[in-house]
Amino acid sequence: MTKSKSTFLSRQSTTKLWMLTVGLVLLALLIATYPTLTFVRGFTIGSLHPLAEFESGEDFTFMDDDPYSSYLLSMTVNERNAPIPEMDVQITSPDGEVETQSINRWNSVMGREYKQFLKIAPVQSGELQIRIDAQENEDFLIFRSINDVVDRELGRALPIWIAALFPMLGAIVLLGVILVRFINASSEVNLHVSGP
Repeated sequence: MTKSKSTFLSRQSTTKLWMLTVGLVLLALLIATYPTLTFVRGFTIGSLHPLAEFESGEDFTFMDDDPYSSYLLSMTVNERNAPIPEMDVQITSPDGEVETQSINRWNSVMGREYKQFLKIAPVQSGELQIRIDAQENEDFLIFRSINDVVDRELGRALPIWIAALFPMLGAIVLLGVILVRFINASSEVNLHVSGP
């Protein structure tokens, strides 16, 4: 089997091998383009755009039609090291108890400063009732957890990226064959020049 493959390659001219190599590279790029674009788009929308915005003192119902990720409850702040004010946070769900985890992280998105102060586990229905009471009026936003977004988008794109590797590997093999031909041709020229 190896012999027939070698014979096939040896029958092809170097120009034809270059054309096959370029064709395989273009095929690999063509296969990888769509999942790459969808990955960038999904990551950008999923991690940088808030799912919801609301103010303190209101009973807010949050509904996620695709509850695949945990959520980061954030508030707008004027500076990076702004302290988190005292707040009474109430989060319930028709699914039952809602798991939360206190965090204290700063984030900057599109020139706006945010303080992430609570991580909320996803619920099956995607519905949360949220009420936050604070001494002053505050603006709150809900973002997806960036790790969950990356995991989801990688899971979608990775199989197609792997498929794109096969023509790329073929192109690398052909480049190796072309390189060997150039080395052999150079050796023959040197032998001919140095000979009697």
